[in-house]
Amino acid sequence: MGQVHRATTHEGEIVVLKVQYPGLAEVLESDLIQVRRIMRLGRWFKVPQARLDALFEELAESLRGELDYHAEAAALARYRERYKDDPRLVIPEPLTELSGPHVLAMRYVEGTPLRELADADDATRQGIAQTLADWITQELFTYGELHADPHAGNFAADAQGRLVIYDLGAVIAVPDTRLKAMMQLLDATLKHDPMGMDEALMQMGGRQGQGAPLALYRESAECIAPLFEPGSRILAMYGYTAVCAS
Repeated sequence: MGQVHRATTHEGEIVVLKVQYPGLAEVLESDLIQVRRIMRLGRWFKVPQARLDALFEELAESLRGELDYHAEAAALARYRERYKDDPRLVIPEPLTELSGPHVLAMRYVEGTPLRELADADDATRQGIAQTLADWITQELFTYGELHADPHAGNFAADAQGRLVIYDLGAVIAVPDTRLKAMMQLLDATLKHDPMGMDEALMQMGGRQGQGAPLALYRESAECIAPLFEPGSRILAMYGYTAVCAS
């Protein structure tokens, strides 16, 4: 979508500039036309047209949203205010006076990308993993928003072991009804209830048609349920392993 550069203002302040590729909006709209044509093939697999349309609109809205740097600047400001009292988080300040439709400026925050923490001490990795899990959970279930692009390049750890959140270009609102269905799905999964899992997925729009894949649900529950049991376990995350306690 663009490039990120470190720059220095005339006053000597180091800032970060997120610069959108020229003409990207026009290219995106052209690509979306092709995607819509390809998605018509879904009818061959008996996928309802309404479902295909909904998937396309969700995809198009998400991609267009990532090009809206005014919205990302607003998200940075909103999240900074929301988490200003959490000492474990650092969110760069947007600089609206230096930003525009195709350039987003923010204060420079130094950090080590998560993918480079493989050799960090265990306490740092554990702390970052815990903070990331807590933040995503609170963001979703308390504030009804979700960072929809949580790859390692969007996060870092600073010298104090705090989690730095660099990119908020893909934040989506999650309705209350969807949250309730997600909790219903989790509850059914932990109870190893395949029919309950199917009902929750139907409410979420994740499955249509007849013939619930009960065997798949059972296998999924067997994989997921142990992660919520008390105790510690080793998980792979962003190229390194961490011991998580629940």
